[in-house]
Formats: sequence, structure tokens, C-alpha cells
Amino acid sequence: MEVELRGLGPTRCSLSVYADGVGLDRAGAADSLGLELVNDLADQLHGSVALSVAGGTRFTVTFDAS
Repeated sequence: MEVELRGLGPTRCSLSVYADGVGLDRAGAADSLGLELVNDLADQLHGSVALSVAGGTRFTVTFDAS
């Protein structure tokens, strides 16, 4: 598992969590509790979520740092 917090300029950040396991099926991921929690976190931060399922699963939440 890998967790990364990165600055994207003076006011933006991204938080990325990656696991190289089996991954999620993109079709079934929308109904998962885990993805619902990630989306709720992004909403609280007024941010957005990107999901990649190639070679594992990576969630990236991008949000304003201020």
C-alpha cells in the first residue's frame, strides 16, 4: 500500500492511496461502501475523486489546501 500527499501549487493538494492487490471492478465499484466513504471525504473537502483500476486500485482526492 502507498499513501501520498502532494502539493499541486500554492493552493491545491492531492491525496492518493494505492494498493496493488486484485483491485476493483469499475462496474461494481460505484456501489461499494469504501468508494462511498472516499466520495464523502472529497465532498467535505470540496474536492474531486479520480479512480484508476489499472494494475491495482488508486484513489486520488484533489482539493484546495486553504
